[in-house]
Amino acid sequence: MTAQFRHYMPDHAPIWTLLGVAALGDPKMRVEIRVTAILPAGRE
Repeated sequence: MTAQFRHYMPDHAPIWTLLGVAALGDPKMRVEIRVTAILPAGRE
């Protein structure tokens, strides 16, 4: 994953947050991912 960050964002340090939780939203879930992307103006 870090190699991909360096490839696609060579001039930016990635913001990476890792947080452990006791349980996810549903007991059957194995992974829960929430992502927010902000695009520069004119790139929609």
